[in-house]
Amino acid sequence: MYRLFQDRWQAGEALAEQLITFGWNRHPPERLFGLARGGVVVAAPAARRLAVPLEVLVVRKIGAPDQEEFGVGAICEDSPPLFSHDTLKALHLEPADLIQTVRRKRIEADEKIRKYRGSTLEWKKAPQSVLIIDDGLATGISAEAAARYIRKLGVGKLTLGVPVAAADSAEALKRPGLLYDEVIALERLQNLGSIGSWYESFSSVSDDEVTALLQPDRSKAVA
Repeated sequence: MYRLFQDRWQAGEALAEQLITFGWNRHPPERLFGLARGGVVVAAPAARRLAVPLEVLVVRKIGAPDQEEFGVGAICEDSPPLFSHDTLKALHLEPADLIQTVRRKRIEADEKIRKYRGSTLEWKKAPQSVLIIDDGLATGISAEAAARYIRKLGVGKLTLGVPVAAADSAEALKRPGLLYDEVIALERLQNLGSIGSWYESFSSVSDDEVTALLQPDRSKAVA
């Protein structure tokens, strides 16, 4: 039997327990990021349990024309758009067909960065270990965009943690030294369906919720 998560916070608590079982509390990551917006809620309990500051990565999904929820690409922070060329081919699309969508998503990403962090992410010394958390892994395009962005900044070991994942996407993203060195998923499914179907409550996460969780005292105090 596969588990059904109550909500993102409960899923984050379960993921945190798994990380502790794997010894992450003894060797916590130097940086821990939640993918905005839903991934930040899942990441908050893990940050609290591992005693690591919670940070955010802004990722915007690029949807197919007239099918906004069907992701064909993604933008992470200020990086160039990343496309699933297999998906584009299946839909008979070219990147040029999505120029307006990409421009709109770039504006959205810039707005989120200013709202959540104030400036583009950067570091002077590459961290030895980074953990990225999201609320689920379907096609994997958003997680891949995040991985490529962090790799560009420099990192030793990069890990992805999710409550639920499509098994083939999790396997494809495990590419040590290039994408993720490790993918931790509480549930890996051959037929995932929608990520929301694995949660009893999968309501939208507001910018205010993300901003509140990014405040150090807030992420530790929420139960």
